[in-house]
Amino acid sequence: EKKKMQGFRSISLGQDGRFKDKEKKLLKGTKFPPEFDTAVDMRKVEFKVVRPWIARRFTECMDGFEDEIMMSYALEMLEQDKPDPRKFQINVTGVLEGKAPAFALEVWKMLISAQENGGIPQQLIDEEREKVKREEEERAQYQVREKPVQYGLSTRGPPERRRRGFHDGEGGADVEVKQ
Repeated sequence: EKKKMQGFRSISLGQDGRFKDKEKKLLKGTKFPPEFDTAVDMRKVEFKVVRPWIARRFTECMDGFEDEIMMSYALEMLEQDKPDPRKFQINVTGVLEGKAPAFALEVWKMLISAQENGGIPQQLIDEEREKVKREEEERAQYQVREKPVQYGLSTRGPPERRRRGFHDGEGGADVEVKQ
């Protein structure tokens, strides 16, 4: 005979009324920036392009500490078709504390920009252009010029008579070059 387990049943946070009430209170009691009134359709955002930037900023806000679980949770909240920036801010506040409002606003502005610019935020486009420009300048600066360099011998005049040092009339001893 198999005995049936009775007693405990697991539920998700969304099903537990205690957590919904706290979230509702926080949503009502928190002042959010006007940018959060702009809806973002994530189907219009190239999230694979924005994702590394968000992960890097999240780590920076945590003073360099990488919390993979919280970072994954934050990114997962944004991967929905229509994420809620208010809930996003409230949910990252537990980890980012006082930095959460600024982080959430920065992320939301980035997503709005991506939605308006064909999926990629203007800031990332500008950063990439600047990076390419710097790399081109560095390459041009270190590019080897293809000029033959002659050290100490003049290449003027016939090969049988060349001077060591300066060109004709500017000093230096005549040196016979034997072939």
